[in-house]
Amino acid sequence: DMNCPYFNICHSCTYDLEDASSSALKKFSATKAILKPYIVKETIENLQPYHYRHKVIYHFAEHKGHLVAGFHPEKSNSVFEVDDCLIQNETASNIMKDLLPILRKYKLKAYNPIRGNGTLKHILFRISKDNKALIPPLIVIDGIGEILCNQIIENREKEGPFSSVEDLQNRTSIGSSSIEKLRDYGLFDSIPEDDQIRLF
Repeated sequence: DMNCPYFNICHSCTYDLEDASSSALKKFSATKAILKPYIVKETIENLQPYHYRHKVIYHFAEHKGHLVAGFHPEKSNSVFEVDDCLIQNETASNIMKDLLPILRKYKLKAYNPIRGNGTLKHILFRISKDNKALIPPLIVIDGIGEILCNQIIENREKEGPFSSVEDLQNRTSIGSSSIEKLRDYGLFDSIPEDDQIRLF
């Protein structure tokens, strides 16, 4: 039996309605089709039916002026609020329960693509299988994703702090539109535009 209160909205747990062997056979067939022409010998049955997903993305939205976090329904960009997901890692659920009141306290708003306001889009949690490591990249600015953030951090650690906005552009793949978005958030207030020395 599926005990998830979100099952009819979410549809992420489709296979959980089936018995383990039927589910494993369907997953095997799907994996084989995706990886063709490679040979797939078998799929391993998941003996842990709950809280096995180690990566989860929560999406933010405003419901009647109230910040919520949850998932997209199937074939939709709307967000339904989720308190506890039965298939995702429990640590991620607990962190989200602690984080949401803090975001509300500081009056952070979900990004609204129609109005072009708000900052919070989504947050991704990736948790190690032993539950000892957590990677929570909070993605809040459109166009400034995890890959670009990692590139900036790695470059800074390898070559030292950025001396100017121009230096950041030269050492990373950041584009001018992303530069303008970061400028709007005041992130360049303490560094010069370029490295030219001005005497007057």
